[in-house]
Amino acid sequence: MVNKKFWLGIPVIVLVFGMTVIGCSSGSEDDDIVSKETLNGKWETVGSEKSTFEFTTDNVYVVEGSFGQPSRAATQVYTGKYTISDTIIILEGFGVIEVVSFSVEEFRFSLKLNNSNQTYNFQAVKKENTIASSSRTNLLCRNWKVVRVSDPGHNDAIGEGILFSRAGTYLVTHRSGTTALAEWRWKNTEQTIFQYSWDHWGSFGDVQIQDLTASSFKLVDYGDRQNSVTYELVLAD
Repeated sequence: MVNKKFWLGIPVIVLVFGMTVIGCSSGSEDDDIVSKETLNGKWETVGSEKSTFEFTTDNVYVVEGSFGQPSRAATQVYTGKYTISDTIIILEGFGVIEVVSFSVEEFRFSLKLNNSNQTYNFQAVKKENTIASSSRTNLLCRNWKVVRVSDPGHNDAIGEGILFSRAGTYLVTHRSGTTALAEWRWKNTEQTIFQYSWDHWGSFGDVQIQDLTASSFKLVDYGDRQNSVTYELVLAD
């Protein structure tokens, strides 16, 4: 979390912060009604300017894009709570989505950013989850908060949030208000070890799960493989 190369909380690029972070869940029987169940998952926009919109059934969103920035600007990450009112989706701290059409495979909408007259029109398709569903996956894929660490040198990680989703999203929310976006995957079939990467698997760290319940999570992060730190987490509010 604080190691300059690997720990769970370290960003490769410091990103823009909106509020909090993500989880995962199952779908709804009525595919054409916009709800937190049917929105759940990651949506990727079609066209030259790629953006992604991920939603959780815990009413949290994660958006990646370079809205209003120069074409070569770094992708930024916006995250926070969302609410749905008919065809309007309010992304707190970011903007307002107006749904044009919606199905389980395609999502057309307009986005108006907060404090801006700029409106963007998008067509998005739902991305397939990269992590298979299982009891362990479903326990892990939620938003956690660090409450204790074994090494006092990593005490600044206490209070940080870590989100996992079945889309492979691994999002760390720092106490400073910045966020860092990475990827995660299971390493073994027993699903007792997972890996995370900040550079699309050019390098990665291994984490062993010591305990995982409906409300608590204990892990050992091996970071740069020279040292290890134990972290204790609970479900975030």
